[in-house]
Amino acid sequence: MSTPAQAGTPAAEIEVDASLVRALLRDQHPDLADQPLSLAASGWDNLMFRLGENLAVRLPRRGMGGAFIESEQRWLPDLAPRLPLP
Repeated sequence: MSTPAQAGTPAAEIEVDASLVRALLRDQHPDLADQPLSLAASGWDNLMFRLGENLAVRLPRRGMGGAFIESEQRWLPDLAPRLPLP
């Protein structure tokens, strides 16, 4: 279920597919593991899966993607009050 890289997009370093996402959900969040799951997008660094109607699962497809996610988690709470979005 993983998607091929689009032209110019770096190749995935980490193979992520729906079966991996399901396994991670069963292990880490079993209350959500039976929700419908579908691949929504594949970018340079991450893949995003829709989980049910209201959730998403975002996982890195390259090693540096994890570092970017950590940085976002660190800075978004500080930046959020300054952004013109809810």
